[in-house]
Amino acid sequence: MCDCVYRAICIVFFWIKTRKRPVTTDQGYSPAITPFRKFTYKELKNASQ
Repeated sequence: MCDCVYRAICIVFFWIKTRKRPVTTDQGYSPAITPFRKFTYKELKNASQ
């Protein structure tokens, strides 16, 4: 019985941890982490012409 309870707690904990995805702001730009922004292929193509 103890083994089943332990497994159930581990499964629930794993499910809770994996279902929450970090929310990114403005298409990957997060000034608190890095000053760089992710650009789309279209933006890079227009900038390089």
